[in-house]
Amino acid sequence: MADNERHVMTLAKQFWDGKRWDGHRAFNTVGHEHVSCYSPAEGYHSCEVMVVECADGRWYIEDNWGGDAKGAEKVWNPYDPSDAGPHFFDSEEQAMKHAVAVVAKVSGVEESAVSGI
Repeated sequence: MADNERHVMTLAKQFWDGKRWDGHRAFNTVGHEHVSCYSPAEGYHSCEVMVVECADGRWYIEDNWGGDAKGAEKVWNPYDPSDAGPHFFDSEEQAMKHAVAVVAKVSGVEESAVSGI
């Protein structure tokens, strides 16, 4: 399935604790990598997201603090009370590439300045 054909799944309410979605249980996650920039350009802010691996081979990007990458396309915010799940990527490489681009844009730096690559 092509990346642009991946859909956003609807989350079951059992995974919402009133504050945050439990992505670990909802998507059967097995690993993650942090992608971050804590030395942003002047006028920008630091950003950290996670590239998360699911047991079934899917990958997604999570704004694990709920606001670092607020509004970024294809980045899931587990603190958003809507029941829209994350965008899934076909590979770690695709997810990591997008995560690095998001963090670089939010932080106002070159992609090479982002940690996690």
